[in-house]
Amino acid sequence: MQRVGGVVRSRGGGEGRRMMISSKTASVTVKDASGLSVTVEHKNMFKINMPTIMSSKEGSIEKWLKKEGEPFHQGEQLCEVTLDDLTVALDAPRAGVLAEILLYPGKLCKVDEPIALYCESNEDYLEYINESRVAVLEAEMVAQVTEQLAESAEKPSAKTMLREIRHLIQTGAIVDGSEFAKKLQSLARKGDADLLAAFEASFEGSSFNLDTFDSKFFLDNAKSVIEEKEEEAAKAKG
Repeated sequence: MQRVGGVVRSRGGGEGRRMMISSKTASVTVKDASGLSVTVEHKNMFKINMPTIMSSKEGSIEKWLKKEGEPFHQGEQLCEVTLDDLTVALDAPRAGVLAEILLYPGKLCKVDEPIALYCESNEDYLEYINESRVAVLEAEMVAQVTEQLAESAEKPSAKTMLREIRHLIQTGAIVDGSEFAKKLQSLARKGDADLLAAFEASFEGSSFNLDTFDSKFFLDNAKSVIEEKEEEAAKAKG
């Protein structure tokens, strides 16, 4: 694209005027490396929006002329945008620092939507970076705790059941070496579906936290499961 006498030449041969558009914003959405979105409140942050030219509804970035963290003067070109085959230079509405690029070349966005964020001083930029990092770290901690809670709510596995049976044997709730203990451990090792269902039914409420585990209820149901299986085996032989 060729700049001629303060006018920007379009790719189609027409001419486009220099554009500048911005608005104050109180909140900013940032993302970490995993794509986690976090909204951060900022009192000194401004949006740079995709400009509107005639009936254009969306535009794209041709290239950025400034990098994140780079200062600029009022009227200095920040980037080149294309709307309806017309490429224009987007000028800085005032002096400041480019804080974050939201739209990169090759991507489209609707007019009046933000394509970048800027602040008025380097101090504001450093504050923005620090607050964004803190917000992301806090959100990651919340996500981690939420994931851990979700995992604790998952149905217990056969491995968990066998571990709890061994605990009951150690505490004397099940007689060690008894036929019942042997049969119970054998079914648990096989991951028997009926026994596992009896184990899951022994937790109070919707949580599978072992603090809500009713061992007596489980042992009563486990005895019924073993008896039913023995009866079925006897019928099969008979």
